[in-house]
Order: sequence, then structure tokens, then C-alpha cells
Amino acid sequence: MVKFGIRAAMSAVMAAGCLCAVSCKDSQQTPPPPDPEPNKTLKVLCWNVRMNETDGKARLASLLKIIGSADADIIALQGVWPQMLDAMVKEPWAAGYQKFKDEDKPVATSPTGLIVWAKFKMVLKIRFEPDWPNDRPPPLALAAKMAVNSRGLVIVNTKLEPKLDKAAARKKQLSSLYSLFEEAKANDVLLVGDLGFGDGQPEQETVEKNLTDVWPALRPSEKGFTWDMEANGLAKKYAYHGETSRRIDRVFVGSNYWTPQDVQLVGTEPITPGDASMFPSDHFGLLVTFKKDPRPVPAPDGPASIPASGAASKPAPQPAHGR
Repeated sequence: MVKFGIRAAMSAVMAAGCLCAVSCKDSQQTPPPPDPEPNKTLKVLCWNVRMNETDGKARLASLLKIIGSADADIIALQGVWPQMLDAMVKEPWAAGYQKFKDEDKPVATSPTGLIVWAKFKMVLKIRFEPDWPNDRPPPLALAAKMAVNSRGLVIVNTKLEPKLDKAAARKKQLSSLYSLFEEAKANDVLLVGDLGFGDGQPEQETVEKNLTDVWPALRPSEKGFTWDMEANGLAKKYAYHGETSRRIDRVFVGSNYWTPQDVQLVGTEPITPGDASMFPSDHFGLLVTFKKDPRPVPAPDGPASIPASGAASKPAPQPAHGR
């Protein structure tokens, strides 16, 4: 079995004074209940929706329509404001999800705004807050463990430091997240979110080698920009000085049970056809479909086994993203 370098990661976290705050009543490591029917596929939506007071209301209806029509098994969003969350829970499709959200706190701009919704029972919920100095509002990540095909699957949803000159902070933040996989003790792991850096940047070295980056695994010849200043007028509007288009939103998987089958960008069309100034979000989202691997694998929970995968070619280094 190939394992994460968890001990080293946890040592770094402890040395930095990190803490993981468990934030749900059913947070004990209870065995996942059996599923009535095994899922042959697993669909995951990851999207920084970046709600704000400037244009959020104009984008809300479009966001809700796209999220609902995706019919994802797991929804992992960043940048959700309370007003959007209130609207989401009133949608007819929302009743089919268990919900885990960040605490609602008043902020001036760019809240973390993390949520994880799933069609599966969540048996562990972690609100992860490092206690080192941080410019970003907490939490750094939400981690949720759930029962999928009688196996434990943990998803870590994060939004890392976005400022262009904060590469060292992003590397520290990313390294700290791997301890959550150890704490959750799941067979299968997903790391998703807005990582704030593109292909070929120094932060890429911090990505655990045994995680598979879904986009280059399935579409290696395509750039897959989720922050696309040429195509998305909102991205151009909110860009930092000197910023360029990049693939900053990612979905990583560590599993010998779920194999990436398809990945698509969502939110790529303007709200009004022909008007490139207004899109559902300044980010494009990722809708990923995994298929159940036919190979036999052990079912009990434990450290995730991760199949080796070929390294995708990396474009030239690019500056980091900001928001």
C-alpha cells in the first residue's frame, strides 16, 4: 500500500501550533453504515462562487441553476455568503443533501465561505483552523468523512491564500491539510478547492506525490484554466495587477477504488449571451465524475491506498492568483 507522508506532515503541523476543531455531534469514528446499492459513479462539483455585495445578487440565480443541474453527489464550494446559502437550502434539489458549512461570520470582502454538501451520511466533520498568523478569515478547510459503498471517503475543501506574493504561505497551508487525511482514517480521499496557484509554480512541489490531479490526468493537452481572464470578464475585473490566466482550482484524488472518468468546466457561459462582462462567477468550476474501479480492494477503513500515476507535463511557471 502506498501511503501519504502523514507523519512528516503532522509533525510540521504540530510544530506550527495547528489545531483541528471537531464541529459536529456525530464526530466519533463510527463505522460507515452499508449503502443500499453500490454507486457505480461518483460525481463531485468544486467551485469558487465568490459571492459579494457588488454583483452577487445578479449572479445568484445562474449559480443555483448550474449547481442544481449538475446533480453532483458531493458539492464543495468556496466563497459562499450567508445570503447564497439561505437561497440554496430553499432549492428543491437541496433536500437530498447532508450539509456541512462554515460558521457565518460578517466579513468585509472575500470570505472563505466553505461548504460541503453530500448525498451520503457524514460520520465525521472537521473545521480546520491553524492558529498561526493568517490574513485569511478562518477556517482554512472543511473536512467531511462519509460512507460511500460501505467505505470511508474523506473530502477536504479548502481556499488557500490568494495574494500573488504569498507562495510561502500557500505551501505552509497546503502542507498542513494532509494531517486531516490521517485524522479521518478513510480508504479514499479527495482534496479540492481554490489553491491559488497555477501549474509549474513553486507551490506545486508541496502537492503530495500520491495524489492524482484529475484535469491533467484526463485532459493533459488542454490548459483547463479556471481563472480565465481572456474568456471571463469578471476574472479580468477582479484580477490583481500583473495576474494571468491559470488553472488554480483543483480536484485531487487518492484512491485505488475511484478512478477519474470525466472532468468538465462549468459556468463557462456568460449570464446574458454575448455579454462577457457578467458570468456566474469569476472562477470556472470543475465537475468531475469518478467510476468504480473493478479491481478488488480492501473495504475496512485505514490510511488511504493511492495508485501510482504518471506525472503530467507542466506548463511554464506563472504568477499566482489573487482573491
